[in-house]
Parts: sequence; structure tokens; C-alpha cells
Amino acid sequence: MPRGVPVPLNPNPVKPDDKKVGAPGGTFYASAGGGWQAASGVVSASSYQLEETQELAIQFKRVPRGSVNSYYGAELNLSSASATYVIDETYLIAKITASYSRKKTYTNTGPPFLQNQRFGWEGVSAVDGVSYGTLTASTLGPAGNIYTLQPFYYRRAWDDNVDTEVNRYVECTDYYVSGYTWTQQQMSVPNQTGATWKKYERYFIPASQKFSFLDQFDHHAGHDSGGAYDLVGPYSVTQESITGILSYINNRSHKLRQATYISIPPEVGDADNDGTPDILHNQGIPEYDPNRHDYTGY
Repeated sequence: MPRGVPVPLNPNPVKPDDKKVGAPGGTFYASAGGGWQAASGVVSASSYQLEETQELAIQFKRVPRGSVNSYYGAELNLSSASATYVIDETYLIAKITASYSRKKTYTNTGPPFLQNQRFGWEGVSAVDGVSYGTLTASTLGPAGNIYTLQPFYYRRAWDDNVDTEVNRYVECTDYYVSGYTWTQQQMSVPNQTGATWKKYERYFIPASQKFSFLDQFDHHAGHDSGGAYDLVGPYSVTQESITGILSYINNRSHKLRQATYISIPPEVGDADNDGTPDILHNQGIPEYDPNRHDYTGY
């Protein structure tokens, strides 16, 4: 099966099997003779095939968002100083890798066929020397990878009147960080690699708020990406659920289709009055369709 890009996203690719029965799309029905057949009038006869594929991989890490306890707060006198921090919630930041391909080919002739996309994931229970519990099939853990276990694959006769070839590949993120460097003037330097610097402190309390671990004008963005599998309070794997995982995959996929992710490194627009860069959220694949996912049986 041809892929949209030369680099496979799936470590265990599954090739289409004409004997399998996939979930039907709006223009297909199961024929009496078996297999999937195009509904009448949808495509014209052709010796060529349209082959369409899509894949998605998500590399994620859970980070905390917190504050100083509103009841105990902070105490400061001449002999001691203390502050009581609390974790308000945790959420995922992620690198998104995806591909979409629609090609005209005669290398895989046969009856129309549809195979929907399925996912697997690999997580770890401990990061930075701290364990957060035993992982199960319904947990991601604090860090890991979600990958396409079975790619979406669609084949039918090619129609020169409506079909065009498309080949897209993207690597992007739903977060970035930035800091100031001293040159001739202060300028913000956004990137994704700096996310490991200061570890969780980078995401805990924004630099604009009291008791932040960040320097003035340091910045992080990721929490405002929306739908990032937010969990209230301190994290434990017991908070997770299969519903939460599948909702997260679906949400990241919709943002991919809407092209609202950040390039690597981030593309910078005009700066605000305080020098904070306007980071462009313009990465994605409009042809990618979350409706091609199959979440049954998880």
C-alpha cells in the first residue's frame, strides 16, 4: 500500500485486506457479492484506482498547572519564609506528526475497499524518577506515544472529472516556550526544545503571576490549546479513562484538520507592545478527517 510520505508513522503497519469488512462510508454499501462497492452514479469506470490514506502520531508529556494555596498562602517574616504550592490540574502537551495522501495508481487494482483508522499507545509509568502508578490498557501515563495501529485506507475507481492527487506531511506542536536574550535589545525567542528547561516549573505558574518559577518575560503556551486531556488536582494514573484517551485523540485530530498547530520552530508574527511574540497557529492538514477513526472495541 503506498504511503503519503516516505517515512512511516506506524511501527507495525497493517496492509489492507479485501477480506476484511470495514465500517461503510456515506457513498458505499455492502454488495450481495461481498466486498465494498461504489454506490451508483458516484464514480465512473476507470482502469486506474484512487488510493487514499491518513495516519497520525502523537508524542505527549503531562505537565502541571498550579498556584499558591489560597488558604495557607505564603508567610514571610525576618526569620522564615514559606509558600504552600498546590497542583490545580495537569494536562498534555504534544508533538503531532501526520500524513495524508490521495493518489492515482494502478498498482493495487481490485474492488472498492474501505478500512478505517485505529490507534495504539505506549506510555511510561515514571518520569524524572517519580512513578505515578501501574499502567493499564486504559491509561497513557505521564509520557509516551500514540500511534496509528491501522491506517485509514480507501480505494475505488479513479474519476478524472473530480479526483486530484494530494500528498501532505506535517510535524507540529500544540505548545511552545520562549524567553528573553540580551542582544542589542530584548527579543523573545520562541521554541519547543526549551520545554525541558526548568522541567515542570516551566508550566506551573505563568511569569506574570506571583510565585512563578519563571523569569520576567519567560513564556509558555500549551494549556490554552484546549481539550488537552485535563485532569483536576495532582496526577495519578487512576484518574485516567479510555473515554478520556479517545476524546483526546479525537480533539487533537480536529485541531489538525483546522490547521491550528504551531510549526517547529514557531513562526513568529508581529510582537505585542510588551515584546511578546505573536506565534502563528497555522499548521495542520485540512484533508485529515477524524470521522475516519474507528474507536470500537477499546
